[in-house]
This record gives sequence, C-alpha cells and structure tokens, in this order.
Amino acid sequence: MKAQGDFTPMNPGESEVFAFDFTMDLPTGDSIISVVWSLTVQTGSDPNSQSYVGATSLVGNLASVRITGPLARIIYILTATATTTQGNTLDLWAFLPCLPLGAPPSQSLR
Repeated sequence: MKAQGDFTPMNPGESEVFAFDFTMDLPTGDSIISVVWSLTVQTGSDPNSQSYVGATSLVGNLASVRITGPLARIIYILTATATTTQGNTLDLWAFLPCLPLGAPPSQSLR
C-alpha cells in the first residue's frame, strides 16, 4: 500500500533514517515480527540501489532503515515488507527522490 505522502528529497552521499508506521494497517491483536526493506528505481538508472540500504530497526509498529549514498537525479521507491504474528504480509512504500546539491527543494524529477 502506498504510504501517505512521499519522503523529502535526499542529496547524493547523504545518510538518513526513514521510517514507516504500520499501526493503521494491522488488524486488532496482530503485530510485526520482521521487516525486509528494498530500494528500487522508479526514474533513472542505478543498478546498485539495494546497496544503499543499511541498518534497520523495528520498535513496536514503527520500522526504520538507514539509506546511505543514493545517486543524484534518481527517484527511488523505498518499500518495507512486514511479516506479522498472524501470518500477514504488509507492504508500505513511498517515493524517495535524490536531488543534486544546490537544486531547489521544489525541483521535481517526475
């Protein structure tokens, strides 16, 4: 399921933590036991996008991941796939653009 909103743009070489909250997607009594992250390319070309996915964390229903060193002028899709105690698999995703240094924040790559 598409998360509400997209992430603000990163700059190449930055290292930031991004998070998704699965609370609204979980049925009563269910909880997350693991999360797998993926970073894929929506626009542009980057054959190494998954290599930027770093340390992950899961605290309750909040899953987070560190992304380090994306390439400029690429729009990535950051996806978290959660497995729950009731055997459900839930996906949350959002666009994560990477803008060149000095680009105005309003610049759109789409």
